[in-house]
Amino acid sequence: METAAGAERTVKYWLAALTYAMQSGDTKPFRAISSAHCKSCNNFAEAIEGYTSDGYAVSAHSPFRLVSVGVVSGPSRGAVTLRFDFVTGQIALRAHHTGKVLLGDPPETARTDATLTWSNGRWTVGAVELKA
Repeated sequence: METAAGAERTVKYWLAALTYAMQSGDTKPFRAISSAHCKSCNNFAEAIEGYTSDGYAVSAHSPFRLVSVGVVSGPSRGAVTLRFDFVTGQIALRAHHTGKVLLGDPPETARTDATLTWSNGRWTVGAVELKA
């Protein structure tokens, strides 16, 4: 639904899809909810895809967790900007040939602005900007 509440649900799903990608190596659901033009989204997906193509099994040592979400602007003209605080996930990589497990950066709280666009009856994440 083309409402702020619908956009908020999309952000929740986006974080769940990112966690799923970290757990499984499957970035398709995450890419499906992200615009092809979202640089941050592409960077996340390409990193996970790179690990799997380099022979690592990926898993989420800890999942992404939404803390809060609110509207910064919109919805107006098919766009809304949301600000959300979340705890970052931590990826675990296991090398197939050695079994050694490498952990990514530890979880931390982050604040992000995300611009979502409404098209073809659904919201997609079009831009993600980490705030200082």
